[in-house]
Amino acid sequence: MEITISQNLFQEAPFAFAHHHIVRDDQGAPIDVDILDFNDAFQAMIFPNQEESHIEMASQVKHPFYNRLLSELGAIDQHLRQAKSYEFTSQFEQDSIGFVQVYTPDDDQIVVLINETLNASKNDTLDHLPVMICKYDQSGRILYANHQFANLLNLPPSAVIGKTFRDLLPEEEKKGVGVILERLNGGEEVITELRKLEYGPKPIWQEWTTSTLKNKKGEILAYQAVGTDVTEQKEAEIAVIESEARLKAIIDSTPDIICYKDKEGRWLMANDMMIEVFDMEDIDFYGKTDAELADISSPVYKQAFSTCSQSDKMTKSNQKLTRNEELIPYLKEGVLRMYDIVKVPVKEKDGTDKGIVVIGYDITERKAAEDALRASEANFRLLFENSPIGIFAAHPNGTLIDANQSLLEHLEVDQVDQARAINVLTYAPMIKSGFSEAFLRCIRENKMQKGSDFILSKGDKNRSVYVYIFPLTDESNEISRIYGLVEDITDRKRAEGALKKARNKAIRASKVKSEFLANMSHEIRTPLNGLIGFTNLLKNTSLTDTQDQYVKNASTSAHALLDIINDILDFSKIEADKLELDIIKTDINQTLEEARDIVKFQANHKGLDLLLNIDKDLPKWVDIDPTRIKQILVNLLSNAIKFTQKGEVELKLGFQALNEQEGLLQFSVRDTGIGIPEDKQEELFQAFSQADSSTSRRFGGTGLGLTISQRLAEKMESKIAYTSEDEVGTTFYFQIKTNYYQEASSSNGQVATAPIKAPINQERSPSSLKILVAEDNNINMLLVSTMLGKIYPGATIIKCANGIEALQLFKEVQPDIVLMDVQMPEMNGIEATEAIREWEAQTAQERTVPIIALTAGALKVEKERAMLAGMNGFLTKPFEEAGLSYTLRQHLATVDEN
Repeated sequence: MEITISQNLFQEAPFAFAHHHIVRDDQGAPIDVDILDFNDAFQAMIFPNQEESHIEMASQVKHPFYNRLLSELGAIDQHLRQAKSYEFTSQFEQDSIGFVQVYTPDDDQIVVLINETLNASKNDTLDHLPVMICKYDQSGRILYANHQFANLLNLPPSAVIGKTFRDLLPEEEKKGVGVILERLNGGEEVITELRKLEYGPKPIWQEWTTSTLKNKKGEILAYQAVGTDVTEQKEAEIAVIESEARLKAIIDSTPDIICYKDKEGRWLMANDMMIEVFDMEDIDFYGKTDAELADISSPVYKQAFSTCSQSDKMTKSNQKLTRNEELIPYLKEGVLRMYDIVKVPVKEKDGTDKGIVVIGYDITERKAAEDALRASEANFRLLFENSPIGIFAAHPNGTLIDANQSLLEHLEVDQVDQARAINVLTYAPMIKSGFSEAFLRCIRENKMQKGSDFILSKGDKNRSVYVYIFPLTDESNEISRIYGLVEDITDRKRAEGALKKARNKAIRASKVKSEFLANMSHEIRTPLNGLIGFTNLLKNTSLTDTQDQYVKNASTSAHALLDIINDILDFSKIEADKLELDIIKTDINQTLEEARDIVKFQANHKGLDLLLNIDKDLPKWVDIDPTRIKQILVNLLSNAIKFTQKGEVELKLGFQALNEQEGLLQFSVRDTGIGIPEDKQEELFQAFSQADSSTSRRFGGTGLGLTISQRLAEKMESKIAYTSEDEVGTTFYFQIKTNYYQEASSSNGQVATAPIKAPINQERSPSSLKILVAEDNNINMLLVSTMLGKIYPGATIIKCANGIEALQLFKEVQPDIVLMDVQMPEMNGIEATEAIREWEAQTAQERTVPIIALTAGALKVEKERAMLAGMNGFLTKPFEEAGLSYTLRQHLATVDEN
């Protein structure tokens, strides 16, 4: 193939060219090359001896270049099948290295181009220069790099040569080098630039000078770049600039005004606060004197510096700083500002004037504080002198320093000067009162002493005083002053004594009232037990219609009286804060139904519809006090029925779940009655008050029902509210927060349930039962005996009237069950029960006999006492046959199971 390159260009080019043909073996693998042609530059480089220039095969040439070419021939052949060229470096002379580029113009043809070789000995010299040097061709390929340049890239020189800048530099540097190449290729000879290199361990500043290398014909051979590290110089310049910027920022950020003028009075600097305060934003004042600014400076500046500018020029005889306070109107704020002006002369090294620095400290707030402090001191002195409490200051040695008028009166002196002659530690009245000892204790313990056990004589009377004595310490915690307050509390002590007596009297009265109510409850319930019990027994006998009506009326009256007693007792317990809730797991539906059943007869009698509206999402079991909830609902329902002549009364219960355990029960009672007059609503929940307080008392009642209900609701952390409209009706409502359960209650859950008919063991007959009854009231004994005879016909009933007899009979008879009155003469039921339990334990009885308390007391504490004594049940008088039957059967069933 003929070489298509011009023969003249081929021969005269400044680079070495050679044309070769690849020789292959039988398998097509390249094994050698024929040397077809080469130019003068190639001959001078490879064949400096003319006799060797006739060699045709590369393998016959003893030169490092061909050794390298043949060693990489396979790689070259493989690479050229996919790319245009292949590049490598080679040693040509002992001290020179060249850059080789191989390309193929056709199959099995390769052309070798060798760029200028670099002299190694010269390069050694360049490597020792404190500069970075590199040479590169017009495409940016590096032909030479000294060690300093290679170190910049963190590479050895051999790894740099032959690479382009595009291969070696980070992305942010490639663009800059590309611009330099464009400028060089465009004809610029020398380019100097300052560059900041961000890659590496820290930024580096360099100054680069790039020049063009040409041959004798003026043709471009390469470009040479020389770089100097100017990082230290640049960092120093940056540090100076940053320092000046920081100083300027500090000066500008200060709240003080600062300016600087030269010795001629020309403005050289003013900080931002100065410019802002004196409205100088739009004034070009730098380099000008005040006289030159006379017509253009702001009114604020003119007024502020009309006086202080006159002293700007300072002579050598006045080299110290001066300061004076001047009022400067800060018109932007519309208030007068007070500045402390400090003027500091600036001198040359030879002592001549250079200029002056003026600093203005805004002391407006300080002046205001000083004025306020003076006013405060005046007010304090006024308070000090006129305080009804004695105030003094003393040295630690006891000498008084100052005292107000109240203390002078306590000390029985007229003037402060006379008080100053008094020593706290030696003044007889203070020693006698214990004041001196408290003073010494304050010094010893270095802490405040206080107390009311001090008596100071004032005239012919002794006065009780409350004293505070406290130390004032210095920075080293040494006491420098002792201060004290002396308050006359004689009248207060008397009042406290009277109040204490009144309180003790009230406590005794409350205790007497509680005991009276408990006794009255017992005394009233005891005959009521007989009245209600015998009335119920009488209802079950053969009676005429008239007699039956009389019995019903008597029963109704007895129960009404019992309700009144219960209300009064509940109210007294609430007033004494002795009412306790009994929160248990309860079937809420059953509680509502029981409340409705209690008032059902009353509603039916008046022809009213009694509705029960229950939320479908209501859980079955909730934690409440069922007795007190029922009491509230019955009170509200009874009131609703009482004040409703026609229509309906509705009991409604809604439910709102708060989470998986807690929810809100929302109760309401609605009626279609007469409503509540507005003038009576404020008294609605007051004790013993009713909406109708006329003498006829058309609707009756104690007036305690709503009061008790509200107090019970408050115990449950709730409050009863209402809405009402005349002749339309009233709705009372409240809500309580409670735990709820969706599952059925366990068999041993504490739930209020209907009476259970617990049968006696079939192997025993009622006639075999022995029942011991201890009751001191003959009527109640007859009533209980009669009821027992109806419940257990044929049973043996053993009777006694006090605890001593009960204990003796128990030992002799060993009954199946005991009914024990709590209040009895000689030995009460509690004591008798404790004695029985002790005897059972001593004699190792096989079983414990159930003991049921019979009491007219309705307080929770009485029930607790009974249970602690060893009783098993508790019946409150008055009780009826059904209740007695249920209790007996329940406990006898337990005995039979045992």
